[in-house]
Amino acid sequence: MTDQDRQFFRKFSLQQYLIVMITGIIILVTGVLLTISYLQAEKVILQLDETFQNYTELNIRDRVSLIDDGLKLYDNELNTRLKQSFRPYIDAYTSSSENLSKIDLPGVQGKVSMMLPGTVDLYVVNRSGIIIRSTVPEVLHLNLSQNHDYSKRIPELIDGSSFAADRVVRSYTSADAKNLTGTLRKFGFMPTPDHQYLLEIGVANLTYISERSNLSYSLISDEVSGKNPFLDSIRFFDLHKNQYVRDGVIPPALLDAKTNTRLNEVISSRSDHDYLNENNGLRYQYLFIDKSGPDSVSDMSVIVELVYSNTPLEEEKAELIKFFSAVGFIAIFIGVILTIWCSRLLTKPITAIIEDVKQIAQGDLDHRIRSVEVREFTRLEQSINLMIHRIRTASEEIERRKAELTIAADIQQSFLPETLPQIKGYEIAARSIPAKEVGGDFYDVIKYEAVPDEKTRYGVVIADVSGKGVPAALFMALSRTIVRITANCEGPTTGGLIKANEYISADSRTGMFVSLFYGVITDGGDRMTYVNAGHNPPVVYHISDKTAGLLHEGGIVLGVDDSIQLEEEEIDLFPGDIVVFYTDGVTEAIDQCNGMFGEEKVCSVIQKNAHLSAAEIIDAILQSLSAFTGDCDQFDDITLIVLKRTDSSG
Repeated sequence: MTDQDRQFFRKFSLQQYLIVMITGIIILVTGVLLTISYLQAEKVILQLDETFQNYTELNIRDRVSLIDDGLKLYDNELNTRLKQSFRPYIDAYTSSSENLSKIDLPGVQGKVSMMLPGTVDLYVVNRSGIIIRSTVPEVLHLNLSQNHDYSKRIPELIDGSSFAADRVVRSYTSADAKNLTGTLRKFGFMPTPDHQYLLEIGVANLTYISERSNLSYSLISDEVSGKNPFLDSIRFFDLHKNQYVRDGVIPPALLDAKTNTRLNEVISSRSDHDYLNENNGLRYQYLFIDKSGPDSVSDMSVIVELVYSNTPLEEEKAELIKFFSAVGFIAIFIGVILTIWCSRLLTKPITAIIEDVKQIAQGDLDHRIRSVEVREFTRLEQSINLMIHRIRTASEEIERRKAELTIAADIQQSFLPETLPQIKGYEIAARSIPAKEVGGDFYDVIKYEAVPDEKTRYGVVIADVSGKGVPAALFMALSRTIVRITANCEGPTTGGLIKANEYISADSRTGMFVSLFYGVITDGGDRMTYVNAGHNPPVVYHISDKTAGLLHEGGIVLGVDDSIQLEEEEIDLFPGDIVVFYTDGVTEAIDQCNGMFGEEKVCSVIQKNAHLSAAEIIDAILQSLSAFTGDCDQFDDITLIVLKRTDSSG
């Protein structure tokens, strides 16, 4: 995560995070539960649809069987009388010496009509299934073998010796007819004694129509359609693809191509079939109800077409989606309201604690965290109060130490000259800036006791104690005191510093040391005698050639070894010449690129500002140093002394 992303997320409060997170959880859980509930409800609807379908199928099969049984009872009432009516027909065939042309069919028709109710027609069928004689001229030469019901039974009946009756069925209307669409007739069959022909009697009666209207399949259609909401339509067909209707049949010629094809597949396989119309989403189920049997020549099997629509199912699903969506919306709405309320309840103590902590952060360490009657918040309250107590204690300790450091800084500052002595022929200025409250640099201008017939001498001292802070300040105080005492007792230069080193080395048990530069000048004198004890060599500016350079380096720092040798050197100073004493806090100051200020920049600043007074030269060096370091922190003490030769008279 980038800093920009972190800044973006920090804009939101804990309460907002809680609301978003808990709302997300509510939406997720609600969505999952509603999805599961919807799928279960959908499963129930599908099971209900399947149950309706199974119930419809079973009901239709039972009702068709029941109607068929009723029709069968009615049809079989005529079988006995129909069998007896064949006696005149057989007698006529026998008396004609088995010559069909000699049979008086109209006469036989009259005799048979007296024995049976309704209109009687006679037929003679040969072994090929062709009607060769009949009282109905329209069907003469009709080939009954085209009817699969008769194609196998006719030879069997001719070869047999018993009477056979058919159910009340549709008859052919002409010799060219392909389907049974004619009048309802009851047919009976009897083979001739010589087994050459099959004699057939057909009886037509108006009561057949009325009786079948009372046992119509259309009644099943009305009843079943009302009980199954998924059922779009229902149709009944016989094996000749005639559609049963209340007042008769619809011939197969009026069927559409798809229905005709499907019926052919069902009839040929004599099994149930299912079809799906992807264009309108309708599902077609064809039930084959087998009603064939040896007691009837014709196959009375029924084909039922059930058309199921997906519209009610899809409407139920749509209602479910609406219901569950409404439930989900209400649940999420209530959940969000409760989430906002709970988030406020949960974050209110946190907000109170934040306000208390903010007040404490502003400095009111006596402010107590408000109590919250929740275990976790109580622990947090106790922890923060304990932390504040420790901070207050630490702050008091810091304040105490800060006060002590302030006192130490004041004491250390008192070690530095409050004012510098006026030296004839010289202008002198000094500045010391510690890196911390107290530092390890010091400077001094020591006025020696006057010697008769000699000019007053002054010792100009600049020193840098190793380390920083309080230890360096203490070691600085020790070193300054020793240097002052030995300078007055042992002499202002080499002898005094050697003696001072002995004392410092004896008292230094911490490994600390001090670098020091000691220069001696006299009132109106034009020469400076100096000793360098491992300190940064001062910069000397000669007005004669306007050049600035460093004095010789040399000597060893004080406090490292109790037996050292130091060399004393001299330099002539003429009016306008400048000597700048400094510590390494000046030359080793760094900028943002870790580059050091260095001696060259010090020399450059002096050359540019040599016409200024000693104090102004110090200001120029410090300004240049500040511009160089920029925002970088000062890490070492900075001390400067500028000694400028004016004239011999002072």
